[in-house]
Amino acid sequence: MQVGRFLRRSSWIGFSGLLALPLAADGARILDAAGDRNYADVQAAIEDAVDGDIILVGEGNYGSLLIDGKGIAVFAAPGEQVRIDGTVTIRNLTWHNVVLSGLDVQPVEFATALTLVNNSGHVRLLDCTFTGGSDVYAGGFGGPGASLSTSVGVDFVNCIVQGGNGVPNLQAY
Repeated sequence: MQVGRFLRRSSWIGFSGLLALPLAADGARILDAAGDRNYADVQAAIEDAVDGDIILVGEGNYGSLLIDGKGIAVFAAPGEQVRIDGTVTIRNLTWHNVVLSGLDVQPVEFATALTLVNNSGHVRLLDCTFTGGSDVYAGGFGGPGASLSTSVGVDFVNCIVQGGNGVPNLQAY
Protein backbone atom coordinates (compact mmCIF):
# COMPACT_ATOMS: atom_id res chain seq x y z
CA MET A 1 0.00 0.00 0.00
CA GLN A 2 1.23 3.47 -0.79
CA VAL A 3 -0.04 6.70 0.79
CA GLY A 4 0.89 9.30 -1.80
CA ARG A 5 4.47 9.27 -2.99
CA PHE A 6 6.03 10.11 0.23
CA LEU A 7 4.57 7.91 2.88
CA ARG A 8 5.20 4.31 1.94
CA ARG A 9 3.92 1.65 4.32
CA SER A 10 7.26 1.31 6.12
CA SER A 11 7.54 5.09 6.52
CA TRP A 12 3.97 5.32 7.82
CA ILE A 13 4.58 2.59 10.41
CA GLY A 14 7.71 4.40 11.57
CA PHE A 15 5.88 7.73 11.56
CA SER A 16 3.01 6.41 13.69
CA GLY A 17 5.49 5.03 16.22
CA LEU A 18 7.36 8.32 16.45
CA LEU A 19 4.13 10.16 17.24
CA ALA A 20 4.35 8.67 20.71
CA LEU A 21 7.68 10.43 21.39
CA PRO A 22 7.44 13.57 23.54
CA LEU A 23 7.58 16.85 21.64
CA ALA A 24 8.59 20.09 23.28
CA ALA A 25 5.88 22.73 23.26
CA ASP A 26 6.38 25.50 20.74
CA GLY A 27 8.69 23.49 18.55
CA ALA A 28 9.04 21.11 15.65
CA ARG A 29 10.83 17.84 15.04
CA ILE A 30 11.92 16.26 11.78
CA LEU A 31 11.02 12.62 12.14
CA ASP A 32 13.89 10.36 11.17
CA ALA A 33 15.63 7.27 12.52
CA ALA A 34 17.66 9.25 15.05
CA GLY A 35 14.68 11.29 16.24
CA ASP A 36 16.95 14.08 17.43
CA ARG A 37 16.38 16.87 14.92
CA ASN A 38 14.44 19.35 17.09
CA TYR A 39 13.80 23.00 16.26
CA ALA A 40 12.28 25.90 18.17
CA ASP A 41 10.80 27.26 14.93
CA VAL A 42 8.86 25.45 12.18
CA GLN A 43 10.50 27.44 9.37
CA ALA A 44 13.94 26.37 10.57
CA ALA A 45 12.81 22.73 10.39
CA ILE A 46 11.45 23.30 6.86
CA GLU A 47 14.72 24.85 5.74
CA ASP A 48 16.73 21.91 7.14
CA ALA A 49 14.35 19.23 5.81
CA VAL A 50 15.09 17.22 2.68
CA ASP A 51 12.66 15.64 0.22
CA GLY A 52 10.53 13.03 1.95
CA ASP A 53 10.98 14.37 5.49
CA ILE A 54 8.05 14.59 7.89
CA ILE A 55 7.89 17.51 10.32
CA LEU A 56 5.84 17.10 13.48
CA VAL A 57 4.81 20.40 15.09
CA GLY A 58 4.01 20.92 18.77
CA GLU A 59 1.32 23.21 20.12
CA GLY A 60 1.96 26.92 19.76
CA ASN A 61 1.87 30.01 17.54
CA TYR A 62 4.38 30.31 14.72
CA GLY A 63 5.28 32.81 12.00
CA SER A 64 4.82 32.53 8.23
CA LEU A 65 6.00 29.39 6.44
CA LEU A 66 7.66 29.03 3.03
CA ILE A 67 8.08 25.67 1.30
CA ASP A 68 10.05 26.24 -1.89
CA GLY A 69 10.62 23.25 -4.19
CA LYS A 70 10.74 20.57 -1.47
CA GLY A 71 8.59 17.49 -1.04
CA ILE A 72 7.87 17.42 2.70
CA ALA A 73 4.98 16.88 5.09
CA VAL A 74 4.10 19.18 8.01
CA PHE A 75 1.75 17.67 10.60
CA ALA A 76 0.35 19.17 13.80
CA ALA A 77 1.06 16.68 16.60
CA PRO A 78 -2.08 14.73 17.55
CA GLY A 79 -4.31 16.72 19.88
CA GLU A 80 -2.17 19.88 19.58
CA GLN A 81 -3.37 23.30 18.38
CA VAL A 82 -0.91 24.72 15.88
CA ARG A 83 -1.52 28.26 14.67
CA ILE A 84 0.41 30.03 11.93
CA ASP A 85 0.19 33.81 12.43
CA GLY A 86 1.15 34.60 8.87
CA THR A 87 0.96 33.28 5.32
CA VAL A 88 1.83 29.75 4.27
CA THR A 89 3.44 29.83 0.81
CA ILE A 90 4.13 26.70 -1.22
CA ARG A 91 5.90 27.30 -4.52
CA ASN A 92 8.02 25.80 -7.26
CA LEU A 93 7.10 22.14 -6.78
CA THR A 94 8.06 20.10 -9.81
CA TRP A 95 7.64 16.39 -9.11
CA HIS A 96 7.53 16.97 -5.35
CA ASN A 97 4.51 16.49 -3.07
CA VAL A 98 3.64 18.57 -0.03
CA VAL A 99 1.20 17.60 2.72
CA LEU A 100 0.01 19.98 5.44
CA SER A 101 -2.22 18.63 8.19
CA GLY A 102 -3.90 20.12 11.24
CA LEU A 103 -2.72 23.73 10.82
CA ASP A 104 -4.78 26.84 11.64
CA VAL A 105 -3.46 29.65 9.41
CA GLN A 106 -4.55 33.20 10.23
CA PRO A 107 -2.38 36.15 9.18
CA VAL A 108 -2.38 38.92 11.77
CA GLU A 109 -2.96 41.69 9.21
CA PHE A 110 -4.37 41.97 5.70
CA ALA A 111 -2.82 39.02 3.90
CA THR A 112 -3.66 35.78 2.16
CA ALA A 113 -3.59 32.76 4.47
CA LEU A 114 -2.42 30.22 1.84
CA THR A 115 -0.54 31.03 -1.36
CA LEU A 116 0.24 28.34 -3.93
CA VAL A 117 2.39 29.40 -6.90
CA ASN A 118 3.99 27.48 -9.79
CA ASN A 119 3.35 23.96 -8.54
CA SER A 120 3.19 21.01 -10.91
CA GLY A 121 3.63 18.58 -7.99
CA HIS A 122 0.74 17.74 -5.68
CA VAL A 123 -0.30 19.77 -2.64
CA ARG A 124 -2.56 18.02 -0.13
CA LEU A 125 -4.15 19.99 2.67
CA LEU A 126 -5.82 17.94 5.41
CA ASP A 127 -7.88 19.18 8.37
CA CYS A 128 -6.57 22.75 8.05
CA THR A 129 -8.22 26.15 8.46
CA PHE A 130 -7.15 29.05 6.24
CA THR A 131 -8.61 32.44 7.22
CA GLY A 132 -7.51 35.56 5.35
CA GLY A 133 -6.18 38.40 7.46
CA SER A 134 -8.46 41.29 8.36
CA ASP A 135 -7.74 44.91 7.61
CA VAL A 136 -6.81 46.76 10.78
CA TYR A 137 -8.84 49.80 9.68
CA ALA A 138 -12.61 49.75 10.20
CA GLY A 139 -14.49 48.93 7.01
CA GLY A 140 -11.38 47.80 5.15
CA PHE A 141 -11.03 44.64 3.11
CA GLY A 142 -9.37 41.50 4.36
CA GLY A 143 -7.24 38.95 2.58
CA PRO A 144 -8.47 35.82 0.80
CA GLY A 145 -8.32 32.45 2.54
CA ALA A 146 -6.28 31.00 -0.33
CA SER A 147 -4.74 32.11 -3.61
CA LEU A 148 -3.75 29.58 -6.28
CA SER A 149 -1.69 30.44 -9.35
CA THR A 150 -0.40 27.84 -11.85
CA SER A 151 -0.83 24.99 -9.38
CA VAL A 152 -2.43 21.91 -10.90
CA GLY A 153 -2.72 19.19 -8.26
CA VAL A 154 -4.29 20.71 -5.13
CA ASP A 155 -6.55 18.79 -2.73
CA PHE A 156 -8.40 20.38 0.18
CA VAL A 157 -9.67 17.58 2.46
CA ASN A 158 -11.82 18.51 5.46
CA CYS A 159 -10.50 22.09 5.37
CA ILE A 160 -12.12 25.46 6.03
CA VAL A 161 -11.13 28.29 3.68
CA GLN A 162 -12.54 31.76 4.40
CA GLY A 163 -11.65 35.31 3.51
CA GLY A 164 -11.16 38.07 6.05
CA ASN A 165 -13.77 40.87 6.26
CA GLY A 166 -16.00 39.46 3.55
CA VAL A 167 -13.32 38.95 0.89
CA PRO A 168 -13.81 35.96 -1.44
CA ASN A 169 -12.62 32.69 0.06
CA LEU A 170 -10.49 31.59 -2.86
CA GLN A 171 -8.68 33.35 -5.68
CA ALA A 172 -7.49 31.25 -8.60
CA TYR A 173 -5.31 32.54 -11.41
